[in-house]
Amino acid sequence: SGKIELSVGEPFNEQQLFEMQPMGSIKMVPVGALSHPLAKHKGQASRLELLKHRQVVLKSTVEDSARMAGVEPGQPQIGVQDFAMKKELLLRGVGWGSMPLHMIKEELKNKTLVQIHKMSRDVPLFLAWSKKRTLGPCAQFLISSLSPKKMNL
Repeated sequence: SGKIELSVGEPFNEQQLFEMQPMGSIKMVPVGALSHPLAKHKGQASRLELLKHRQVVLKSTVEDSARMAGVEPGQPQIGVQDFAMKKELLLRGVGWGSMPLHMIKEELKNKTLVQIHKMSRDVPLFLAWSKKRTLGPCAQFLISSLSPKKMNL
């Protein structure tokens, strides 16, 4: 929509509208509360079993977008706009969902969240900006500062 100069996230660039610079990746782990029915599978819940339960997913913050990240089609879903809200709903047992490992290490350690499926995935992260927009000096500085060489990627 042209409202944002820079974005960091998983690449959705099907129409080739953005310049993109790799920034590494994050490990996403499917989890639920210890009290959630999927927890009884001890990390071995089947895909069929996952489809029976509500999934908490990130919904695009772009107006009029139905895009959601990491969605299992054909099951009940709750869409949220950030990982903090997603984590809170997962901790309360509202559903299951994939979370960045670095955000839930403590909860996995103390078992307030448990891995409900063995499949984790590495999600590539990119810094992205519009090909059509002239960037200001601050955005140019950030792009330069977050280059793969400077970040040792």
